[in-house]
Amino acid sequence: MKIVWTEPSRQDLRDIFIYISEDNTKAARALLSKIKERAILLQDNPLIGRIGRVDGTRELVITGTRYILPYRVKENQIQILAVFHGADNGRIIFNSAHINNKKHGNHR
Repeated sequence: MKIVWTEPSRQDLRDIFIYISEDNTKAARALLSKIKERAILLQDNPLIGRIGRVDGTRELVITGTRYILPYRVKENQIQILAVFHGADNGRIIFNSAHINNKKHGNHR
């Protein structure tokens, strides 16, 4: 299966990089690399993520970090819908803006 990063998920990665690189660019690069490496695992194992908070989605917890990748399997693709920090759990309600690829606010 092909992995597709939606525009909201790509924006999340940019926001995460900017936020972390304010203190440590090397750590920001390493984190993004780790997130992308873990996402690749979904190609052969699309069901490794837990059942998502939104119907029809799953969530891949990025081991060793507090980041979560909500995704869905659709049309022979694994669509990464967002990337968010677990501490944002109460603040961020994973919603139709992510599913429908609309712009959304910044995330840690």
